[in-house]
Amino acid sequence: MSHHTAFGGKMSDLDIVLVDNQRASHQTMRDLLSGLGIKRYRAFADPSDALRELQTEPANLVFVEWQMDRLNGCELIHMMRHKSMKTLSYLPIILVTGQV
Repeated sequence: MSHHTAFGGKMSDLDIVLVDNQRASHQTMRDLLSGLGIKRYRAFADPSDALRELQTEPANLVFVEWQMDRLNGCELIHMMRHKSMKTLSYLPIILVTGQV
């Protein structure tokens, strides 16, 4: 069984991306990840910007908000999983929401 490139690495070496149109969530997630020792963290309010950035510089893990305005989290994940997105198609993704 093959493993993701981050397998066995240190938490401090991970590159995490958050895609959430609620900027308040960016700081909350930054605080949480910082407390875990993660140093590299990128946040995007616009899913299209995140997709462009991830194509040039993939992360180790992506957190995606489910409910966003222009492009929801499921649509973004569907785009990332498309066979034409070779660098993103197997990227670990966690779908999150602050909606209750």
